[in-house]
Amino acid sequence: AAVRSMQTLNAIGATLSAMPGVHAMTDVTGFGLMGHLLEMCQGSGTQAEVSGEEVQTFEGVPDYHGQGMVPGGARRNFVSYGAHVDVPEGYLRDLLCDPQTSGGLLVSVCPDHADEVAKVLADAGCPHRPVGRMLREDESLKEGVTVAYRPS
Repeated sequence: AAVRSMQTLNAIGATLSAMPGVHAMTDVTGFGLMGHLLEMCQGSGTQAEVSGEEVQTFEGVPDYHGQGMVPGGARRNFVSYGAHVDVPEGYLRDLLCDPQTSGGLLVSVCPDHADEVAKVLADAGCPHRPVGRMLREDESLKEGVTVAYRPS
């Protein structure tokens, strides 16, 4: 599954970018999911909540993490932007900050258009799932949920 994922191009992005309700999109690469989400938040003046249990991984990733197999880039990423995020130390932090060379797409979609976008992704054979939500700067965050950006 990992090799197939790395061989899959993010060509669906061109289709998604033309769809109503798609506000922002980026490929998840060297800064990890958290770094790219932080960039989206900073660029739009929003904040984000991520539900860690919704972030998909390949089979075996938790076991590898338990054996100490964590890319050095994951920890360096956190050092570079950790002041702007709220995520507990451990597996979830390492996962969300993990640098990718061929990651998937991170797409910000208006809830009213989420089903339409999900259908396009499913029809294209692209695994997908909502992993969180974007909030205005003045909205309250839930307790215990990873925060990608807290405006100062």
